Amino acid sequence: MEFKNPSPDGSVSHTDEKPYPCKFCDKVFRHNHNLKCHLRTHTGEKPYSCHLTHTDKKVHSCHVCEKSFKQSNELTNHLKIHPGEKPYSCHLCDKSFRQNQNLTIHLRIHTGEKPYSCHLCDKSFRKNYSLTCHLRTHTGEKRYSCKLCDKSFGLSQHLTNHLSTHTGEKPYSCNLCEKSFRLRHSLTSHLKTHTDEKPYSLGETHPRWRRRSMRSSTKSPSGTSGEQRGASSVSFQVCLFIVGQKSVFAVN
Repeated sequence: MEFKNPSPDGSVSHTDEKPYPCKFCDKVFRHNHNLKCHLRTHTGEKPYSCHLTHTDKKVHSCHVCEKSFKQSNELTNHLKIHPGEKPYSCHLCDKSFRQNQNLTIHLRIHTGEKPYSCHLCDKSFRKNYSLTCHLRTHTGEKRYSCKLCDKSFGLSQHLTNHLSTHTGEKPYSCNLCEKSFRLRHSLTSHLKTHTDEKPYSLGETHPRWRRRSMRSSTKSPSGTSGEQRGASSVSFQVCLFIVGQKSVFAVN
């Protein structure tokens, strides 16, 4: 191929022309800067230096064993070999955690700290994820859709719970008997039948039930108040019966 001399600015008139040949091999280039870069493969020139100071020091240490690593991702991968280890213990109860950040979140249960506040209402939360889920109650976002029906949910756990209505799966099993349940809170309520725990007392009024009781005491079925009805007013005694489940409480 016959080469044309490039113009003073280094450009050529035809895009297929390669006027810059290498003096060490038979390669030719369209642009002068490509030739310069190529020549360094022959000369060994390395004009660009890294401005960072690299070190062989292993600054990322495993809190379970004595191994250390240069990169944080190497430590993250290493920690997977210690799945049963929970080195971060709560000094206020007997719970332990694999990661320090999980302990930090747990401690807020004891301190009552809720640093994540909703800007649309007055609710606050211990975890940022809880706030994210809560915000969907304002936006109406339901990103988790059931593939078996047309229902959608704001939380992935609600979708998981719903799917069991299609599959019949009961993943929450009692370790004290043979019963299994679809929902975790159903298992929690069931376990109280084994421990004799009875947290729901009719003598202790839940705020929601208290409001309902106040409405019942101020108005009769005919719309008149208890005081207006006088002697014909029906009196109610406080029941001290204690039950283990809310459902039993509602029936009584």
